[in-house]
Amino acid sequence: MKLFIKNNQNKLSLFLVCIIALLLGSIIFYINSTSNILGHSYRDIYFYLIEALRFSGYNISGYAYVNYLSPLIPFLTSILFKIGFVTESSIFLVTIIFYIFSIIGLYFLLKLRFNNTYSILGSVIYACFSINIMWAGNGSIDIPCICLSIWALYFFIKAMDKNQKYFYIALPLCVLAFFAKYIGALIIAVIILYFLSQKDILKNIKKYIKNIIGGLIVSILLLIPFFYFYISNNIPLGFINQAQEISSTTTQSAISIRHHRGNNLFYYFTNMPRFIYNPNHYVSYILIIIAIIGIIFALYKFYKILTNNNSNKFHFLQDKIKLSKNITYLLLALSIIGMLISFFIAGKVSFVICESIFYFSILIFSIILNEIITKYNGEHKSLSFDIAMIGWFMGYIVFFSSHLTKADRYATAFAPPLAFFIAYGIKTICDKIPKKSIREIIPFICVILLVLIALGYLTVNKHDTLVDNEQDVVEWLEINNPNISSINIASDRGPIYTWYIQKEVKYITGDNGTLLSEELTKNNIEYYISQNHNLSIPNYHEVEEFGKVTIYQRIS
Repeated sequence: MKLFIKNNQNKLSLFLVCIIALLLGSIIFYINSTSNILGHSYRDIYFYLIEALRFSGYNISGYAYVNYLSPLIPFLTSILFKIGFVTESSIFLVTIIFYIFSIIGLYFLLKLRFNNTYSILGSVIYACFSINIMWAGNGSIDIPCICLSIWALYFFIKAMDKNQKYFYIALPLCVLAFFAKYIGALIIAVIILYFLSQKDILKNIKKYIKNIIGGLIVSILLLIPFFYFYISNNIPLGFINQAQEISSTTTQSAISIRHHRGNNLFYYFTNMPRFIYNPNHYVSYILIIIAIIGIIFALYKFYKILTNNNSNKFHFLQDKIKLSKNITYLLLALSIIGMLISFFIAGKVSFVICESIFYFSILIFSIILNEIITKYNGEHKSLSFDIAMIGWFMGYIVFFSSHLTKADRYATAFAPPLAFFIAYGIKTICDKIPKKSIREIIPFICVILLVLIALGYLTVNKHDTLVDNEQDVVEWLEINNPNISSINIASDRGPIYTWYIQKEVKYITGDNGTLLSEELTKNNIEYYISQNHNLSIPNYHEVEEFGKVTIYQRIS
């Protein structure tokens, strides 16, 4: 009877999460598909659309840069292009599906740590973050990458806890996360951290190594179709070169820029309220305080374990290493210092060095903490999960903080562990409430309020009139030039017009009329499209203006 009730509760919980995910996803997709949003803020999406055209077999010259882009989302979008849906809505549809599955995936992931109630709450918190709603289903590759990362970690944990066959799903998902966006490779570090932070590391390696190798072989096989397509179509493997460049040592020019402008190391911390809920930061402050309460409570429990532990020696790696209490605590302190150092040197050295210091430090921290907890009150089953969440959150914070360029959308990468911390904080508070009925109702009240807040945020007008102006420009060009495919065109927003006209529109920018004229003449440009009005370009004159966009034509 209890098993029957539990199964029904699981089904009802999953049904509720799916309904919320589909509701939010459908509304976001409708808004993005009908509001002309790809204006000032989403120029990169046009590069993915151009790459999708190339994947679909439509060759457009120029823009070799798109060969360096992460290929998964353009590849999936190209499938829709091949069956006739050559529109921005195709990439919106592909990316909104990943948003929906990221919500569902996080629910399953959190169920490995919480009960149904708090798993629902955590997944809804994640779904309703302003930063996720803003960047979901608009063609950007951030959330698809994180969706695959969520599922990769989930199946990896399931493989260790339930059935090793899940390694054959988890590890290929890591590969797909990398192809979705190169930063997805960091989930591999999180997975390794989870694996090594378990008790009996050496025994686990022997136990799981066979199926881990099998999963790696499947992952390699998954690479073959991608490489075959690139090689057979003579497309350079630019995305690998870019990944290598990103991981290389910080250049001297970048360092000099940082000295001049400074690297805002705390950008992602100070802007956290905007990432959680942008229109009303009071909601964000409440959720942040709740997360901090949960962290403080966890630190207090950790402190109690340390102060109540009377062991004089600790044993590691199946008794192969024995350390005194003082040495063990010293190493624990050094591991914490190492994690802090990895953050504060971000941007001063290669991010690879920063990440290596961080993950090595947190691994030592987890191994020591595991042993101390075991000595004190037996095994703490959730420790590896909690350590993985810390590793996920801070690993991405360190990576993005090391780069001079900061972008709000990067916050989507650490949104899942942030949702975990908030859910953990709410659970910590509710567990202290003596009355059971109040304890059980608070999480559901939070879910309802968060969904209502998210729906309210979706009323924000995302329409950009620049898109209307650019579409008017394209219509004008096509009406006045029936042979437009044979005319050379340039623009300061070249990729946008390349997508609309589906031929190369050269990317040329500048406000110096003389220099512009030389560049346009050199490339035999008939029309130049610019957001700059009243440009004085020798040999060119203004022929039409549509709102924020002006068309200049070569003088015969």
